[in-house]
Amino acid sequence: KKLTIKGYALSGGGKQIQNVQVSLDHGKTWLQAELEQLAEPHMRAWTWTQWTYHIPFDDLPSKPFDIICRATDTNANSQPESPIGIWNVLGHMNNAWHKITLQIDEKCLKKGS
Repeated sequence: KKLTIKGYALSGGGKQIQNVQVSLDHGKTWLQAELEQLAEPHMRAWTWTQWTYHIPFDDLPSKPFDIICRATDTNANSQPESPIGIWNVLGHMNNAWHKITLQIDEKCLKKGS
């Protein structure tokens, strides 16, 4: 059994997303997500790129943990780790790493749900 996480990335400016990475250890190591590319490589990309990553249940910690994701486009533009320096009162252009915290119920892991 696996936990499937999904998301989407958008570069802006017509640049295609080259990769999306996921970290389960606060950014120490990064794992490659699978991309669903909709645009042809030579064309401009004006839509979201959906991505998926599967985490085997055996690799899930029993305590709360963070899932962090970041994207890089074909111009090697990558998301900053923190919104410090890009933050503004309206929230525009805030594209820092996205993080969620999960707590897995051990009963679910034992049942394989």
